[in-house]
Amino acid sequence: MIRIRLHFFATYYSLIGKRQLELDVASDCDVRTAIDHLLMKFPVLRQHWCNPAGELMPHLFVILNKQDISSLPDGLGTILQPGDELDFVPPVGGG
Repeated sequence: MIRIRLHFFATYYSLIGKRQLELDVASDCDVRTAIDHLLMKFPVLRQHWCNPAGELMPHLFVILNKQDISSLPDGLGTILQPGDELDFVPPVGGG
């Protein structure tokens, strides 16, 4: 098992009432699996993060150690390391 830290911003913080938390995951856990664990723990996030088929919606910004997950070679399949930090950022509106 490894421990990672999760950070929630704006709407997501309001939904779960926590700005950050720590999550223990298997040592071979990837980002998508960690998100699945999080959605089981906080099902209220599912309607904001997933479409009806259970796929993550494109407006969810997932940041791993200050890098947008979509810019990493393995994306959501990136294997997490002890001490990694995942940030979940809602879309920003306005103009």
